[in-house]
Amino acid sequence: MSAQRRQKDELEDIIGDIKNSHQKTNMIDVDEGKLVSCSASDMIGWLLKGSRNLSDKEFSMNFDPLETVFLQKLVSSNTMNKRVVLRMEDYFKGIVFMDYFSNIVLGDENFIDEMYDISKRLEQINSLIDPDIETVVKYSAIHHLTSMGRSMILRSRSERDAGIDRYARTNYQSDNLHQYVGVRELDSFYSSLGQKVFGLFSNHSVKEQLSGVQGVNDLRALLFIDSALQYIEDTKLKDDVLTRARSGDYYTASVKAITSLSKEATTKSVEDYISSLNEKIMKIDPNKI
Repeated sequence: MSAQRRQKDELEDIIGDIKNSHQKTNMIDVDEGKLVSCSASDMIGWLLKGSRNLSDKEFSMNFDPLETVFLQKLVSSNTMNKRVVLRMEDYFKGIVFMDYFSNIVLGDENFIDEMYDISKRLEQINSLIDPDIETVVKYSAIHHLTSMGRSMILRSRSERDAGIDRYARTNYQSDNLHQYVGVRELDSFYSSLGQKVFGLFSNHSVKEQLSGVQGVNDLRALLFIDSALQYIEDTKLKDDVLTRARSGDYYTASVKAITSLSKEATTKSVEDYISSLNEKIMKIDPNKI
């Protein structure tokens, strides 16, 4: 074959490659099975890695780098700039619950200020008592009940429900855009962060819904639901919340959760719980504190 003929053939091959370039990619074909088999904690890690920060507060002490990113990704600036006191063991789950309740469900930060006031009152009762997740959840039910009561006096029920729901859903969706889930191996930092968040969930049925999470507020809504379900006593109310969550509408499920709590809420339940908590602490050997 002549050199001229070879050059012509090579040129035709190049032109053919250019024409068919739309059918080629420099990416490795994605095995969808790998996405399905991705662990729940890694899915959370990928989600948080691809999401924007809700706050950018830096901490010179008290929190390590993993905890700092946890707070930046899952807690808004509004809450991080407030005074929040929680029992150490419940701090991360509790602060996400408080932030979601205040900024998404209510659109009202008074709850966080009230919780701080309660923490100071508890300190007067016993210096060793800080609000824990049960205190926060049970008081949120009372706060929600009184807040809804005030709204009903000022506006008709239909106006109240429509206005609050429209505002909350818009707020919810603004930080809940679909986030990229990677197919490569997740780096160790975000893998650890995903494990930390996953470890906060206690309800098996709620954990099963994590595969449907599309954005950070979906994740926060499920963590809110998980916290609330621990203290809803009526089985039917619990089932109603989970049924809504299984439909993928995590926002409405979270509203159902706090509404269900409110139906069972009484100030006596909180008072009794704090009294029992104080009694337990008083029985502790001072040498072990």
